[in-house]
Amino acid sequence: MAEIRRIVRSNPMSNYRQVGEVGGASFAALADIANAAYDFMAPAAEQKLKAEGAEVGREMARRQMGNQAASFAYPAVSGSGGTSTRLMGLIDRTEGAGGYDTLYGHSQRPGGRFEGVDISKMTLDEVAQFSDPNGEYGQWVKGEVGRVATPMGRGQIVGTTMRGVAKELGLPGSTRFDAATQELMINHLARQSLAGPLSMAGKMDRLRGTWEGLKGVSDEELQAAILEFEGGGGQAASSEPPQPVLVKTSSGAVEPRLYSPLSGPLLQAHNAAAATAYLSDMVMAAERDFSALSTQYPLDPAGFLQAAQGYVEQAVEGAPDAMKPDLRANLERDMQQSYLGMVEEKQADTRKRADNSSAALVKRWGNSLAEALAAGNEEAAAAARSRLDDLLEAREAMPGVAWTRAQSENVILGAYDDARKLETSRLKTYTTELGKKLDGVIAAAENGQRAADEALLDDPAVRALQPEKAREAAAKITLREIAPQFMSMPPEERTAAIAEEKGRTLGSAWETDLLDAMESMDKKAVTALETDPVQYFEDFMPEGQKPPQLPTDMTDPGNFMAALAARKDYALERAAEGYTTVPAFFSKAEIETLSPLFAAGGDPAVKALLAKSFVSAFGASAGAALKEVKADDVTRHVGGLMAAGTSEAVAQKALIGQGMIDEGLVQLPPKAAAVETFSPEIADALGAAGVGVQGGLLKTAKAIYAASARGVDPTSDDANDLMAQAMQEALGYEETRRGATGGVQEVNGIETLLPPGVSPDRVEIGIRNAIDRYSRREADNIQRGDPEIWGGNGVPSYAGQPLDAEIMRDARFVPITGPGGAIMTGMYRIELFGGTDVENEAGDVFIFDMRRLAEGVR
Repeated sequence: MAEIRRIVRSNPMSNYRQVGEVGGASFAALADIANAAYDFMAPAAEQKLKAEGAEVGREMARRQMGNQAASFAYPAVSGSGGTSTRLMGLIDRTEGAGGYDTLYGHSQRPGGRFEGVDISKMTLDEVAQFSDPNGEYGQWVKGEVGRVATPMGRGQIVGTTMRGVAKELGLPGSTRFDAATQELMINHLARQSLAGPLSMAGKMDRLRGTWEGLKGVSDEELQAAILEFEGGGGQAASSEPPQPVLVKTSSGAVEPRLYSPLSGPLLQAHNAAAATAYLSDMVMAAERDFSALSTQYPLDPAGFLQAAQGYVEQAVEGAPDAMKPDLRANLERDMQQSYLGMVEEKQADTRKRADNSSAALVKRWGNSLAEALAAGNEEAAAAARSRLDDLLEAREAMPGVAWTRAQSENVILGAYDDARKLETSRLKTYTTELGKKLDGVIAAAENGQRAADEALLDDPAVRALQPEKAREAAAKITLREIAPQFMSMPPEERTAAIAEEKGRTLGSAWETDLLDAMESMDKKAVTALETDPVQYFEDFMPEGQKPPQLPTDMTDPGNFMAALAARKDYALERAAEGYTTVPAFFSKAEIETLSPLFAAGGDPAVKALLAKSFVSAFGASAGAALKEVKADDVTRHVGGLMAAGTSEAVAQKALIGQGMIDEGLVQLPPKAAAVETFSPEIADALGAAGVGVQGGLLKTAKAIYAASARGVDPTSDDANDLMAQAMQEALGYEETRRGATGGVQEVNGIETLLPPGVSPDRVEIGIRNAIDRYSRREADNIQRGDPEIWGGNGVPSYAGQPLDAEIMRDARFVPITGPGGAIMTGMYRIELFGGTDVENEAGDVFIFDMRRLAEGVR
C-alpha cells in the first residue's frame, strides 16, 4: 500500500509552526487583527475551506488507496512514480524492443508492410482507427498469426486495451500516443495487473496475462521486477511528507496537530471536512475491495475473513494517526457485515445442496418404484417403496425445505401413476415391434419365401395385439403354399386367378382373407411393374427367370456387350409375355449408374464407345435403350453410325462439338436447319427416302460443324460448305483408301443416300454383276432369289421379267427407313420411271441388302 502523506494546511493568517498558550503583546495585536478579519470573512471563508478540506481528504484517500480506476493493491510503499526499470526492460526484451513506433513483426521498418507508419506521432483517435479489428492492420496480422491482433508501441498494447486504458485515465482523443502517453499506459496496466490481495505467483500470472511475452521470462527475473515496481509503487507520490503542527496543551504537553486550535473555526472546519472526506472515500474503496475479495473466496467465509483482516490492518497502518480509530471502526464494521453475508450464503448453499440431493434421491427411487411395478417385480417394488418412504420421511424433517406429508403422499401416488404409463408405453412399443415382425413375414410370403417369425401367428396374444396384420400374414402364407408363383405370373394370369377366386362361394373368413391377399399382391405387382419393371423381375421372378446381370466392370467391351444383348433378349421376352407394354432394359438403380456416363461434359471417347456398344448389342432397340439411360439425340445417332460401320473418330468429333454448343462456344449458320440452302443434293436424296432433317441427324450435323468451325464466319460461304460436309458426315460419309463411302453420292447418276461404309462404285459393279448373271440365265440362282448377290426377297422384276442392264441404268435406289426414321439398316428398294417400285417375281415390292450386294464385289 502506498504511504499516506498527510497534508498540512497552514493558517492563512499566521505561518508560525509553534505557538504558546498566550502570546506576547505583538502576538495579541496580531490575534485581534486576525479575529476581526475572521469575523468579517467567516461565512464565505468557512464554506471555501470546507470544500478545500474535503478535496484534501479525498486526495489523502486516493494517495493511500491508489487510483480509483484500479483495484486496491497491497502491500506497497511510496516510490519514484514510474514503471520499474527492470519491468520495462523485460517488456522491451519480449514485446516492443523499446520502440514507441513498433508494430507487429517490426512491419513499420523499411520494406515492411506498414513502412513509414509512425503511431507515436498519431493521436489516440487516429491510433484507435488504425487498430480497428476490421482494418488493414488487424486483418494483416490475422493473416500472419491466424487471429486478429493489433499490438502497438513500446508496450505492444492492442487497440481494444488502448481504448479502455485511455478511458480509465480520462485521456482525450486528441492526446498524442507519444512516449509519455505510452509509458503512462504501461504503468497503468502494470498497476492494474498487480492490484488486489495476490500471492507472488498470482501477480506473475496477472502480468503474463497482460504481456504475453513475459511468459518466456523466468520466475526469478519477473519476481525481481515486481518487487522493484512495488517498491517504487508504480505511481506518483507526494514529494515530502507533511509535518504536523506541534501544539502545547493546557497541561503543558506538546502534541502534533494538523492545525493549531488557535487557528480558529475556519481551519477547524477545513480540518473536519478533510477528515470526513478521507473516511468516506476510504470506506467506499474498502467496500469495493471487500466485494472483490468475496469473489476470490466463494463459499469460504473463514478465508475471506482472514484476508479482510490483513487488509484492514494495512489500511489502518497507512492512515493518519488522528483518523486510525475511526477508520478501523468503519472498516471492521463493513468487514463483519461482508463476513456475515458470506456465512449466510454458505449456509444457504449447504441447505440448497441438501435439498437438491434429497430431491434427486426421491426422484430416483420414485422412478425405481415405477419401473418395478410396471415390470411386475413385487420384491423389487417393495424394496423401492421402503427406501422411498425413508427418504420422504427424512425430507419432511429437513430444516428450511418446508416439505409436507401431503407432498410425500403425492410422490407415492405419482410413482404408481408413472408405473401405469410405463405399462401402456411398453405395451405400445411391443405391439409396434410385433407389427414390424409381421411385416417381415408378409413381405417374405409375397416373395415366395419363409420367415423365421412365422411361428408368431400361433400365439393368441400376438393375434389379439395385431389382428389385421396377423390375418394378412396368414392369408399370404396360405397363398404362397397353394400358388407359390403368384407374384411372378403375367398380369393377365393373375387377373384370371383373382376372377376365378371371386367366382367361388366364400364360406369362411380365411377364404375372404385369401382373396384380399390375392388382390393386395396383384396391386403391389402392378405398381412394381409400372415403377421399375426390371427390379420387379429381380424381386419376384423365380430363379432361372431373373434378369441377366450387367457386369460391374465395364472395361471388357466384349463381356459388356454380351450382357447388354442378353438383357435385350430378356426385355423383349417379358414384353411379349405381357409383363410390360414396351421392353424395359434397365432398373432404376442401373440407370442411375449408367446415365452419368452419357451426361453432358463426359469424355467424348467414352461416350462414343458406350453408344457403339449399345447399338451393337440392342440393334433395332438401341434407341429405346439409349433413351432409358438418358443419352441425348447426338449420342444415340453416332452410336447408330458406328454400329453401321462409321469410324469412332466421327462420333468423337460430333460429341466434342455438342459440348462446344452446350457451352455456347460456337455460333451456327443462321439457316443450319434448311438443308436445301447449303446442299440441294442432300435435300433431294433425303426427300426421296422420306427422311426429315430433324432429331439426331440434324443435331449431329450441327455438332460436327461446331467441332470444325473455329474461326469461321457463320454467315459466309465457307460456313455453308462446312455445314454441307457436316451433314454428309452425320449421314455416314467418310473418305477411305478405297474411296468415299456412305452419305449422299451418285449412283446411276442420281444422288443416293448410301449406307455407311458402302461406296457408289461397288454398288454399281454389284448391280452389273447381278444383271450379267441373269443374262447368262443361271436358272438356279434366279429361282433361289440370288441370296448371295442381292440378299433380298427374290429377283428384281418389271412386268414379270427380270430387269435388264438398260432398265437398271435408270433405276433409283431408295433406303428403307427403320423405326424412328433410322437409315442405317442397309435395306433398299428400287424405283423406276419417276416412282414406280420394282417388284419381285411374287409381285411384292423388291427389297435388297445394298451392303451385301456391295460386299459381293471382288
